[in-house]
Amino acid sequence: MSWRVMAALILLQALNVADTITTTWAMEMGVRELNPAMAWVIGTFPHMWQFIKIMLVYICGIFLMLVSGSKWVDRMIYIVTLVYAAVVINNVVGLCLVGGL
Repeated sequence: MSWRVMAALILLQALNVADTITTTWAMEMGVRELNPAMAWVIGTFPHMWQFIKIMLVYICGIFLMLVSGSKWVDRMIYIVTLVYAAVVINNVVGLCLVGGL
């Protein structure tokens, strides 16, 4: 595994935690979750959704780390990391617009 893939996986986990924190912050301000699957998890497990969300991405990251090496898996890791970065930026901008930051 190259150092770039490892760095992308570490960044993915950090962005996942940042997404969980900003989502929690936004939900405390009355904003609802737009992802239907995550909205179901929050509705079904209201006290454990942060743990479930973080662990799901950790498990996926471990799986991707184990199967990395082919170009398409490495590209998928980069794309997922960029999508998470966009989600976190969207959360921060949304919190700024509603006065949360």
